[in-house]
Amino acid sequence: MLLKLIFNPFEKIAGYTALVVGLAIILLTSFLAALNGIHFDGVLSVQLGAYTGFHVPFAESLINYTFLCLTGYIVCRIFSKSNFRIIDLSGTIAFSRYPLLIATAMGFIPGIDRQNPYNMINFLVGFAVIFCVVWSQILLYNSLHISANLKGNKKWIAYIILITFTAVISSLFYNKIYLLIL
Repeated sequence: MLLKLIFNPFEKIAGYTALVVGLAIILLTSFLAALNGIHFDGVLSVQLGAYTGFHVPFAESLINYTFLCLTGYIVCRIFSKSNFRIIDLSGTIAFSRYPLLIATAMGFIPGIDRQNPYNMINFLVGFAVIFCVVWSQILLYNSLHISANLKGNKKWIAYIILITFTAVISSLFYNKIYLLIL
C-alpha cells in the first residue's frame, strides 16, 4: 500500500489539489535550487551548476512544467478516447515533480565538493538524484493513466512521445533562452 502511494499517489490526490500542491512544490524546489546552484535545464535534468540568482531556476521549472503540460495535453488528446480535464492533467504533472524537491534538498548535504567530482559523497548524492529523476518519471507515466485514462500500449507510447518531444524541445529552447536570462 505504501509503495503504491509513493509511486502512484494520483488515486488519492488529483485535480485542483494536485495542481495547488504541485505548483507549491515546484516553487519551493526552484527556491532551494537557487540557494544550491542547481539547474533544471531540461525535463530530465537536475544538475549542480553556477549560482545564477533566483530567476534562473524559477524560469527553468516554469519552462519544463509548461512544455510537459502543453505536450501532454496534445499527446493525451491524440491517444485518449475519453474526455479528460486539463486541470487533472496539469495537476498530476505538477505533482509528479515532487521527487525533484528531494533531489534539490540533497544539495544541502555537507561534504558535497563542487571542485572534486570524484568525491564519494558527490557520487552517492548523484546516485540518489538519478533515483529521484526516475521516480519523477514513474509518477509522470502514472499520471497519464489517472488524468487521461490511458492504458496499456497507448500509455507507453504517449509517455515515450511526451518525454522524448519535451526533452528535445526543452534542450533546444534552453540553448536560446540562457542567452536572455543569464
